[in-house]
Amino acid sequence: MIKPDAVRANVIGEIIAMITGAGFRILGLKMLHMSRGDAERFYEIHSERPFFNSLCEFMSSGPTVVIALARENAIAEYRNLIGA
Repeated sequence: MIKPDAVRANVIGEIIAMITGAGFRILGLKMLHMSRGDAERFYEIHSERPFFNSLCEFMSSGPTVVIALARENAIAEYRNLIGA
């Protein structure tokens, strides 16, 4: 997911280039703007955490780009790519 701050900074292309340059294939891509309710449902697992409200506010503050990716060991490799 390319988050609202990166979309506002107009670095979508650079992020996608980094992802594909690391060997990931894009299976699907879509830009959307989450409502506050959408963000609350998506991040429900964090609802008891102190950062929940600010997270939901941030994620509903503008458009995001969601991307379905494929690669061998995709989850581990993506975490290595983006860091903690």
